Amino acid sequence: ADGLLVTIVSIGAPLTQALYFWGRVATGDPYPFSAIGALPRFVCMGMMIYILWNEIGDKSFGPGLAAVAVVFLSLAAKLFMSFGIRVAKVEGEKKENASSAQLNVAEYEGIFTAIFLFLYLKKADGLLVTIVSIGAPLTQALYFWGRVATGDPMPFSPIG
Repeated sequence: ADGLLVTIVSIGAPLTQALYFWGRVATGDPYPFSAIGALPRFVCMGMMIYILWNEIGDKSFGPGLAAVAVVFLSLAAKLFMSFGIRVAKVEGEKKENASSAQLNVAEYEGIFTAIFLFLYLKKADGLLVTIVSIGAPLTQALYFWGRVATGDPMPFSPIG
């Protein structure tokens, strides 16, 4: 992959991460840096999804599309937390539950994405690869959106 989008993401993503982190460190306040840093990071993640989608030549479901699905679900959860919870100023148990759910899926999305991209590059296939390629993104979605919809970690914690 090369081109303008790859250049923008390669430069933009680290810069927006640095702006967000060092802005908060320097001021001790999440605002305005959470908004300034979040929107460009979301745009970069969207571009990453687009780049990955276009680089995955075989559109049959497997490790390549599983990686795309995990990154897409990550972006969806982050957007929900930013706009559905933080911007909406939701407080209390609903905020805590959604935040815990998002942190939990964020804990796994990096390793899932790396493993799926590795399996894709190695052209791994077989029953186990198919099960994992479907199961991991599905349980990520089920866990986060199930907890958000019900406001309860059970039964989604053991399922997801």
